[in-house]
Amino acid sequence: MNAKAKNQILVIGDLICDAHHFLDYGGTSSETGGVLGLYKKTKITWGGAGLVVRNILALNGRVAFVSWLGDDEYALKVDGLEDNNLQKVFFKEKGRQTVVKERYLIGGKKVLRVNRGDSQPISHKASSAVIKFVKINAGHFGKILIADYRHGLLDEALAKKIIAETKKRRVPVFVDSQVVRGESNHFWYKGAHLICLNQKEALSVDPKFNENNLVFSLKRLKSMLSAENIIVKLGKNGSASLLGEEFFETPALKLKAVDTIGAGDAFLAALAVSPNLNKDAISFANKWAGLAVTVQGTEPPKLADLKK
Repeated sequence: MNAKAKNQILVIGDLICDAHHFLDYGGTSSETGGVLGLYKKTKITWGGAGLVVRNILALNGRVAFVSWLGDDEYALKVDGLEDNNLQKVFFKEKGRQTVVKERYLIGGKKVLRVNRGDSQPISHKASSAVIKFVKINAGHFGKILIADYRHGLLDEALAKKIIAETKKRRVPVFVDSQVVRGESNHFWYKGAHLICLNQKEALSVDPKFNENNLVFSLKRLKSMLSAENIIVKLGKNGSASLLGEEFFETPALKLKAVDTIGAGDAFLAALAVSPNLNKDAISFANKWAGLAVTVQGTEPPKLADLKK
């Protein structure tokens, strides 16, 4: 790790392979009566924490990405992404299948999604390698982002070790974790510099969360999670933030939504590239996330559109 890494962001999280299969409409199958698709092409991109990374790169940020891959054909495909501002730190597990979300589109319309892959916890050997990397390198990064998609990279023990190591080195860690089958794991990340949640995640942490009383609700979340800062994303209503003891709301951009997938990843990435965590950073993140919903599929917005 060189001196330039201090300006880098470290992202830790599950890489999901997004495979989009584009087809033309071929009428109705004479054999089954089902819709017939005529294959055109397949596009492979990074989803999950990988989409956070791609948003950072789209914003001209420098990023190191810690994740895992299986040893199947999709692992080879997703490992091919290269960028001058990207450092990949992938731990590969033999016999494990990469997490893949395959989407089939006919005439631009999604008609089917197939999920596959192994979401069991990674091996002890791989987990030990992750924390070893964090211990050696954490102090070299300006920020650390944990984008936990609950696909096996992070378990409670590893999450707590990462938070402890970052606090020792006084490196701010931003956390965004998904709810799986109604269960939250946000308490694994107690003490983080920032925890971002959407409404569903906020309710999973605190069943008393109430959008009509945001000041009280964010104070409860901040206390329950021992977080220095809390942001709750409110979709079309923007976001509500409690930075230290300062509460404020930030409106969303008034744009026509095409696809809301990836808005949260865009929001987190924009916060990460901002020099400071303040009102301006959150306003910027809202704008970038707003642009993200105008893009079809798991694609970051374009910096040129933000400048417009």
